[in-house]
Amino acid sequence: MESVTYILLYFLLLLSCFIFSILNIHKYKTKTSIYIFLIWILSAISAYFFYEATNGVVRDYSKITLIPFIYLFVALNISIYPIYKYDHIQYFGYSYSSKQHKILVTVALFSFFCSILPLIENILRLPVSFGNSDVLSDMYEDRENYLSFFGRKFQLLCDYLSLVSPIVLFYLLSLKKKSWKLIGGCLCVVLNECLFSFNTGGRSGLVQNLFYLFIVYTIMEKNIDQKIKKRINYIGLFLISFLIIAVLLVTISRYNSSESDTGNIFTWLALYAGEGPLNFNNDMWYVTKSTNGDNTFVALRWLLGLTDVDSVQDNWLINQNLGVRGNVFYTYIGFIFADYNIVGTILFLSLISILLLMKIKTYRNKLPIHNIFYIALWSRVLFSGTTFYSYMNFRSNFVLLYTLLFCIYLEFNYANKPLQNS
Repeated sequence: MESVTYILLYFLLLLSCFIFSILNIHKYKTKTSIYIFLIWILSAISAYFFYEATNGVVRDYSKITLIPFIYLFVALNISIYPIYKYDHIQYFGYSYSSKQHKILVTVALFSFFCSILPLIENILRLPVSFGNSDVLSDMYEDRENYLSFFGRKFQLLCDYLSLVSPIVLFYLLSLKKKSWKLIGGCLCVVLNECLFSFNTGGRSGLVQNLFYLFIVYTIMEKNIDQKIKKRINYIGLFLISFLIIAVLLVTISRYNSSESDTGNIFTWLALYAGEGPLNFNNDMWYVTKSTNGDNTFVALRWLLGLTDVDSVQDNWLINQNLGVRGNVFYTYIGFIFADYNIVGTILFLSLISILLLMKIKTYRNKLPIHNIFYIALWSRVLFSGTTFYSYMNFRSNFVLLYTLLFCIYLEFNYANKPLQNS
């Protein structure tokens, strides 16, 4: 009974921040932090239902106490503070150099070229995926690759541009002189990523792609014309409908093909939405060993020869070696906690927040376009952070590393007297 009380208190703490954010938002400012808090509130509600359905039956959550929930709450607020500050800065449009503009246009063209073949092959695969939901389960279990040889190569390039493309898309939509051909090309790139995730039976990839698209939109929407925003909202409704149908199809296929011990399918869904905080509180909180940065910097450590982790299974194994289950959710804070423990996690998140706060400074009431990338990359972590750290596996960590190098290159090409879009 005490555990239920602690979960409800955790929910009330998050709810108080959500209400505070709503009361302090203004009409012409962004609402990214509000949406992040909303996701965490929904996760807390799911955690309550999952606890009630599984504790003492298929899960043992007897070690849940209040302090780990307070730690989660404090760590989340440290993480979200730069996003909250961004929501409240007064700026109108972006500042950028002509060189930066050329770079972003080049990226748009290149990513569209890379997406053409895999997009065609992904669209042709849809009747098979929709026609038989068991195919999605088989795709997930076996990872059969239905793309052609060149389709796989171009898809790989699209994957490495997946964090850049949505930002380029909304940047192009914010310009006074819009190139609808380029915008259409970027839409194709984004659509291709979602279709590939769906066709391969990966709910996590599909949800994260659409979450990231949404979070980038909330970050950049204030600089997009109202007429275009209305069109985007209509498209957004379609994408949300697609997401719900796709996730349900994949979930049903995975549930039917598994020997799940979590009861009915609704409990299984609650597992994905709400088990992270429970697992962190009950298990990860008591870990004293460390994964030495293999969750947060696995790509860099691999390049330096400091680790041999290079797959999702390896990620599960290194966390399992801490004495906890490796293939479950602990929230993004939990996986950072596995790297740096109690004090180190707070220091790590504080450092990230300080660096991000330095990136929300304006130039003549304009925000440098390269700073949007840093804000978006971290917002992605927070928005999907009720489950795991978005960049913890080998591939996604490499994508993050390449994206950060691109951001640095873009920032290096920022002029002293940049151009501005109003």
